[in-house]
Amino acid sequence: MGKRNQRGRGSRNQRGRGSRGGRGGANREVQTGRVQAPTGERQTRAQARAINQLIQDNGQGAGQQPEPIPLQERPAMVPVDAQQVPVQRPMPIPVVEQPRLMADQLLAERSMRTWILGDSIIRRAGNKNTQLHGGGECYWDGKPGGQISFIISRLRWLLGQYQFPTTIILHIGTNDIFKANLGQLRSSITEMLMTIRQLLPFTRIVWSDILFRLAYSLEKHRGAGVRSTKNLNQHAHKVCREMLEGNAHIVRYNDVLHPDLNNADDDGPIYDYDCTHPTPRGLLVMRQQIANALVVFNNDPHIFAYPPGSENSDI
Repeated sequence: MGKRNQRGRGSRNQRGRGSRGGRGGANREVQTGRVQAPTGERQTRAQARAINQLIQDNGQGAGQQPEPIPLQERPAMVPVDAQQVPVQRPMPIPVVEQPRLMADQLLAERSMRTWILGDSIIRRAGNKNTQLHGGGECYWDGKPGGQISFIISRLRWLLGQYQFPTTIILHIGTNDIFKANLGQLRSSITEMLMTIRQLLPFTRIVWSDILFRLAYSLEKHRGAGVRSTKNLNQHAHKVCREMLEGNAHIVRYNDVLHPDLNNADDDGPIYDYDCTHPTPRGLLVMRQQIANALVVFNNDPHIFAYPPGSENSDI
């Protein structure tokens, strides 16, 4: 018992004196101002002394400061301690290229109102919170299974509820294919576009091309669906150019949203499993294409198609 007590007291006393001594030494360093600077600070002071020595050697005078280094010539990395990891610049996030808005157009966007009317593709592409760069205040109205006849009745109702739009975008027609012959469908498109021009004589009308499908469920002959889609788009282009007397445009998707581009890269498909609707990625591409078109048409109303020159393509 005696030996254990002696060992316990001795260890406790040694620990107590050691800890008190350590704290006392630290206090004495603080009181006397003998705290050593960190490694990085000592290196900085050494660098400052070396620079002053170089200035004196060059005859510039001890009090004169060296010329500042131009901003573009400064290194991307900053001096750091040996134990620190170098700070690297973050990699830029890739963004979809889009035309720049002019200053007067940015101000004009406050009074812009864009209506996007169509079928279930439009319903999936946007809602009341989905805005388009260059479109001002956007209103999306898509009806699942909507056909050409839906547009005028819906438009008359909207005109009684809201302020008139400055731009109206029409994406309709895919649900009409094989429901009537091509002659009837072309007449329906003409009547729809001419009626909109009568109701909205000063509103920009934009025809959004009918998208090609991966497969057409009602197709009886191979390739009939593609030929019908192409025929209706070409007819709508002709009406917009020749019969609407200006202030009409078209938006095409053949270079960004086409069956040939499905699974073309590792980012995933652009068409959904139903072979008709775009995937969320495809819808994003579609919205970006429409937004880019609006910016181009705002900057130059004489441009008829987006992408510019695509009206001459037979696709």
